[in-house]
Amino acid sequence: MLWQALVASVPLLALSAAVEGQPREAVSRVSSPWIAAAALAYAVLVSTLAANAAWTWLLKRRPASTAAPATMLVPVFGLSLAHLLFDEPLGCSSSVTEERQRATAGLAP
Repeated sequence: MLWQALVASVPLLALSAAVEGQPREAVSRVSSPWIAAAALAYAVLVSTLAANAAWTWLLKRRPASTAAPATMLVPVFGLSLAHLLFDEPLGCSSSVTEERQRATAGLAP
């Protein structure tokens, strides 16, 4: 799973740079890029290791056919915790709603 994240990050980084341009303003606000890189590396590595450890633990105790559907709850917990811990608003912005309407209109017979 880790190699997938590493392989996917290269084209996504290139696509981001091509579409959005170079993030000069955001980078210039970081006082110490090494501290920011270390914090990012810690967050990525710890979350990856913790998630893989939890998944391995779960698969040792339950069959995959029982454990796999539980992954569908990840967005539910993510949104709920973001709302509870960080006061993130729940709901769609107007641009998301418009895009959903366009997508639905294109799928309608």
